[in-house]
Amino acid sequence: MTVSECYLFCSAGGTAFLLRAHLIRHIWARSTPAPDEFRDVEAVDLRQRQGHAAREKGIALGLEMPGGADILLVDRIGSFSDVSEDEFLALPSVFEFARQTFDAACRRPIEGVHPLRMRLGV
Repeated sequence: MTVSECYLFCSAGGTAFLLRAHLIRHIWARSTPAPDEFRDVEAVDLRQRQGHAAREKGIALGLEMPGGADILLVDRIGSFSDVSEDEFLALPSVFEFARQTFDAACRRPIEGVHPLRMRLGV
C-alpha cells in the first residue's frame, strides 16, 4: 500500500501541473497586495518560464521552500487531489526542457488532463 500525498492542480501557460499542497502558505490574486511574509519576495512567473506571455495578472502562490519563501505565478488553480507515488510516471530524458521544472506525469486524469508534477525547489 502506498501513501498518498495531497497536491493542488494548477495551470500556467497551457501546462497543467500538480504542486505539493504542504508547500503552500498563501494564495492570492495578483491584483491584491501580497501577505506581509511575501512582500519582499520576487515572484517566479511560471507562465513566462513556459514561453507564454502573461495576459492577466494571474494567481500568486506563496510557498514555503527549504531555502526560504517563494512566490509562483500561475494562470489558474483548481482542486486539491490525493495522488500516490505509484500514480506518477517519470518523464523520460527526451523531455529535458520540461524536466527542469517537472519530474513526472500523473497516470490518471485530474480535471480532464494528465498533469505534470512540479519538482521540489523550483
